[in-house]
Amino acid sequence: GLNTSGTNIASGNDNPRRLSTIDRDRRSQIPIVVEGKVQTGSPRSSQAFRNWGNISADLAAATPADAPNLDFRHGGGNRMNVLYVDGSVRPLDFGAFKNLDERTWSGLPLR
Repeated sequence: GLNTSGTNIASGNDNPRRLSTIDRDRRSQIPIVVEGKVQTGSPRSSQAFRNWGNISADLAAATPADAPNLDFRHGGGNRMNVLYVDGSVRPLDFGAFKNLDERTWSGLPLR
């Protein structure tokens, strides 16, 4: 993950991995870039880094509008565009997002 200055974030909460270690059979299912909401306050910036731990509030949201970090701005406010590890970009609706698990979000093998 990158922070707003474009440098790597390193903390006990992230789990960055090399592309070569990501489950090859599921690269078309693993999100790598999602649409984030703009933070309020100063300075204004986007939600640049969202790992599994950071999106727990979004997973708990009752509606897409209630998601504090991810921006479901398309499809009547129910979808966001997602860049997947295989290079494809497709919309992801809120219901499908809520069905993602940590292994998919992080690119880990399902086992």
